[in-house]
Amino acid sequence: MTSENNVGRVIPYKNPCALIAYYMGIGALIPCLGIPLGALAFILGLIGLFIRYKNPAVKGSLHAWIGVIVGSLSIVIQIGITVYFLMTDSEVQRWWSQLWS
Repeated sequence: MTSENNVGRVIPYKNPCALIAYYMGIGALIPCLGIPLGALAFILGLIGLFIRYKNPAVKGSLHAWIGVIVGSLSIVIQIGITVYFLMTDSEVQRWWSQLWS
């Protein structure tokens, strides 16, 4: 077993979409960056999974799954937090009631 094979098992350098999805998913945990980075992680994770499906010799399915799961969860959670803060803000509530009255 060569050192290239060992590195390829830990870091999927032959599947850059999966690797980038992993890092974007971790970056999506940063507030205010979660929605765009989460979307990129989700899309690149799906592409990485497709690459792995087409060529099983290419590793990176775990990195791709982490990108898909963390990316989608960060999008949902950060949209929920944004909606919560908008709905509990008194200024937004006043604007909303004036808009529909």
